Amino acid sequence: MDPRIRAVVASAMYDIPRASRYGFPGMPEITAERRRATLRNIAEQRWADVDSGRPALSFNANVDYAENHNSVTAEFASFYSTPRGYHPNAIAAHTITSSAALMNFQINDRVAETEAPILLVTGDTAHSKPFADEILEKSAAGGKTDVEMVVVPDCNHVDLYDDITKIPFDKMTEFFGSM
Repeated sequence: MDPRIRAVVASAMYDIPRASRYGFPGMPEITAERRRATLRNIAEQRWADVDSGRPALSFNANVDYAENHNSVTAEFASFYSTPRGYHPNAIAAHTITSSAALMNFQINDRVAETEAPILLVTGDTAHSKPFADEILEKSAAGGKTDVEMVVVPDCNHVDLYDDITKIPFDKMTEFFGSM
């Protein structure tokens, strides 16, 4: 939305409000009725957070997700709940009340209006790949032609966070260098 931005690389892109479309368990489609109910629950949670003196979190990073949760949550936990991505000063979760902001921002809605060229980076086994596919499709449908996608072989979503053998730095350098 900022015309000063000359180029965008979206690596491991995620559109949380649309996660249910692509099989992310526990993320139901946000209908108008569900949205109103969720916002009421969030308002109640804000009061509960004030009363308790701290915000309630979406999950506990110390739980063994590989055994107790679905594969998507286990993949996130393989990064955020291990030395790979955990830090004692980070909560490795988001607050329950932050869901309100996520409901109001659906990144894919206006992608064709983006003035900057876009490079999408995703993994061939990334559960988030459908979000990049959707951006590519919506860009083309909206007449935006300066969008390209790199699909990294044998790469999942969190590999693109820190696996320097898989992140296509050369392609990103080439992309930014052409601006």
